[in-house]
Amino acid sequence: MRRSSFPRLALILLLLTVAAAQLRAETKLAENVRVDENVMDLFAQWALIILMGPFGAAYELEHMGLPRYPYETDEGYIGGARDVSLALNGSTQFVGRGRTAQHYLLRLRTTGRLGGDFSSAVFEPGALADARSTYHGLHFSGNYCQSKMVLVDAGLGLAALHDPTSRWGPSLHASVEVFPKRPLHGSVGYRLGFPGGLPHHDLSLLFGAGWKGVGLDAGGRFFLTPGKDLIGPEVGRQVLPHAGQGPHRARGRSAGLVLSIISPRA
Repeated sequence: MRRSSFPRLALILLLLTVAAAQLRAETKLAENVRVDENVMDLFAQWALIILMGPFGAAYELEHMGLPRYPYETDEGYIGGARDVSLALNGSTQFVGRGRTAQHYLLRLRTTGRLGGDFSSAVFEPGALADARSTYHGLHFSGNYCQSKMVLVDAGLGLAALHDPTSRWGPSLHASVEVFPKRPLHGSVGYRLGFPGGLPHHDLSLLFGAGWKGVGLDAGGRFFLTPGKDLIGPEVGRQVLPHAGQGPHRARGRSAGLVLSIISPRA
């Protein structure tokens, strides 16, 4: 009886040994595959950062859904279900002596933390120059902070000034938006362009309150050029349209009033 059971026991031990060896080999192979995948992921991340520069670094941050408007989910500007957020702001600026300037800003954000904006300012004759002048900026941007209270965007692009001759140059922008508590919000936006090699500064500081896509802001605007400085308080009404995933859409217009002082630069 013992002699007949010994070969069976030996056979069982042999099978268990073979199974353990096979399991160990498969585990080692899986670990090697994971290591290879991690190496490839790391290589892809660095390649993206090298190719896209700071925008690649923004893209590598955590991707989050976008809301249709601030506080849609009671979490500032995160937690939404949209893949794309599109906002259009416009304002009318009275620069004195019956002259006006129209300001527009079109901004695009995506869940991949990449986006862009197009800004435009149209000045009547006598505002910045004797002739009608326009100032445009086009930027490719990345979102480097997206939390419940703060949004930070920065980007690079081009600036163009027509007065009536055309001059082009590089441009950069940075903006910080804060959402301390419903329905309050604030923003600081800065654009620095070099059309024709000369610096043009556009700084806006606003604080206000909003309900869904409608808000009232107040603050100050500083538009500084080599020839004239437009400095003054800024108040405005904003309606923010957002385009997103699925059938959800919201559209609107915006109009603002900017009271400014023109001070010729000595």
